[in-house]
Amino acid sequence: MLTILYTNELAPGPCWHLTAGRKHLLSKGDSIIMPANIPHALKAVERYKMVLTMIKEPK
Repeated sequence: MLTILYTNELAPGPCWHLTAGRKHLLSKGDSIIMPANIPHALKAVERYKMVLTMIKEPK
């Protein structure tokens, strides 16, 4: 299963995304793809909206 995280164009404030001990600053239109079941965290710098999409592998 994959998890896809990307920012929403309507409220493009930046957001820090921490995954596997690495920090990424996501801005308008940026996206990040990561495997499922990895601890992660978000911290908005300003007003922020995002969409989280989880895709499951077929059985």
